[in-house]
Amino acid sequence: LVGKWHAQQPAEFMKETFDHHRFYMGDHWMHRGGKRRHVTDLNGEDALTFLRRRPKDKKFALTVSFFATHAVDGNLSNPYQPMPESLGLYSNVTIPRPQTAT
Repeated sequence: LVGKWHAQQPAEFMKETFDHHRFYMGDHWMHRGGKRRHVTDLNGEDALTFLRRRPKDKKFALTVSFFATHAVDGNLSNPYQPMPESLGLYSNVTIPRPQTAT
């Protein structure tokens, strides 16, 4: 399991259920290896690391759920924090604020 996980996370459950897990919560920006990195980049890196290091003689299932599709909870002034490389994807698009947004 790599990415977002919205279920309880007691250590004994995670060890019993998943041989490998790397999940994220909180911010879209984290520090790893002394660098500030976007969680989308980390999701992809962690999935590829699992694929490279997994036992080649065992079957596996890999679930990758990208965390950054979610807004940052409690951050009303800057709830969506995409990677700079993604900003240009919507440069000519106006996305209206939903009436139900609070």
